[in-house]
Amino acid sequence: SSARRESVSFRSAVVTLVSKVFVRMWTGVNQIGQKVRRRGEAAIKKGIVTNRAKDDPLKSDIERATEVHAFVAEIVCVLIANVYPGAPFERRCTALELLNVIADTWKTADDFELSEKHGTVEHGHDVIIARRLLTSPYDAYMRDEAFTNLLLGALVDSWEKLRMTAFDLLQRHPAPLAGIETPEILAKRLEWALQLLRSPRVRESGAAALLIRLLIRKYGFDLNWRIHLGPVTQVVEHARDAADVAKSGATIQVIESLCDLLEQDIALAERDVMKASQRSLAHGAVLLTRFALCEIDLNGKFDESTQKRIQVSSVVPRALRVFDTSFERR
Repeated sequence: SSARRESVSFRSAVVTLVSKVFVRMWTGVNQIGQKVRRRGEAAIKKGIVTNRAKDDPLKSDIERATEVHAFVAEIVCVLIANVYPGAPFERRCTALELLNVIADTWKTADDFELSEKHGTVEHGHDVIIARRLLTSPYDAYMRDEAFTNLLLGALVDSWEKLRMTAFDLLQRHPAPLAGIETPEILAKRLEWALQLLRSPRVRESGAAALLIRLLIRKYGFDLNWRIHLGPVTQVVEHARDAADVAKSGATIQVIESLCDLLEQDIALAERDVMKASQRSLAHGAVLLTRFALCEIDLNGKFDESTQKRIQVSSVVPRALRVFDTSFERR
């Protein structure tokens, strides 16, 4: 309806405006944080463990930056409180969109690590203040299991816009996701998602495909875990720096696993088309293949053996012809 379209347009305009405000706020806080950081590191090199001064020229700037940081942290808390299960769709979607803006704008300075020397300084030292200012207010929630489960619930919601917004936010979380740190837990998540993937309802199979896509990215590509989706779900943890877990190998393994899923559904359809129709008739597996290929750079550099294995696995050229997509990583 026209009223809904106007509501969506208004929400998009508000999110865009708030995004610009957050960018300006972060720019100011980041500039002050970097100044305090440089001054604190210079003081530590001179052996100064405390640099509190009554006539500090940056005192007023630090106070304003701290207030802005606390204000954004309060906004994050309010937004998270509006993502509770059962909340209206518009409320949850707007809250997640704004959280995406904050997570994208306020990024923690990963190159600033507190060393052993920093441990000897006082609580009010510049390096401590700088670390607090340069840490995203959203950073703590990335490692919160309850909030991660809340986002995973939104990821399998019946509203597609809400699912995609939750996916965009979860992809910013570090791997492994909070609450899914072991191969055993991941395998259980995948088993549940595969059951949902075979639902004849498109909204359920689509949600499951999006969830499995996220898990493949976080664990198959980011952590180089070996994920086997069928016929039996298995997850094998590998060291990140292991020599035999090159990204090309992980890509091949994912493609082969997708081929196995497609072959299972096709074989079932050949035996009993009625039973296959009750399990979405390969629609879920095809949709998952489309989503998973979005995570793979098909134009990337592969060695000769890897290229041959991709060519043998016919899912790639067939998918390129069937699906109208650029296969770009979101």
